[in-house]
Amino acid sequence: MFRTLAAAVVLISSLSFCVYSQTPTSKLPNDPPQIPKSSDPPPGGMTLLPGYTHTKKRGIDTAVGEISEPGGLTIRYDNGFLAGNVAWRMNGELPGRNVKVIWYQEQLVNGLHLYLIKGEDHSIYATFPETCSNFMAFDVNEQQLVDFLLMITTYHEKPRKEVRMVNGRPTC
Repeated sequence: MFRTLAAAVVLISSLSFCVYSQTPTSKLPNDPPQIPKSSDPPPGGMTLLPGYTHTKKRGIDTAVGEISEPGGLTIRYDNGFLAGNVAWRMNGELPGRNVKVIWYQEQLVNGLHLYLIKGEDHSIYATFPETCSNFMAFDVNEQQLVDFLLMITTYHEKPRKEVRMVNGRPTC
């Protein structure tokens, strides 16, 4: 193919010069900011607020991930039958870690029960027991609490068949 090694070196050198000598495209000052796109939709068809992204993580027996804003709120989730009912556990209704609770609220949201707990340690826990879905955030300030609630209340998913009733309320 090449008659000499020198001819091959010249060809390779000229090709790499062409690759590295191209000027990069510059961004114009009036271009809109690029919002990172998530490859996976958030759980339960949630609508995320501007600036928030969803990152799916690797779980062993449940679906786990994070919804976050750079430098701000991070909502972690653990969803699946084996995830249990985190809100009840935090409130001391199920065995496990107890958090000093500032308030506890039960509400119907999009046809699903929602259990919410605000901890004295500035944590927030949300559980949708019919879908075995748990969301939590830590060191939450007031604005982040509002963001958490606005996104959580857009969650909608079909109830699971494995859900059972405990004390007249659904749970995993």
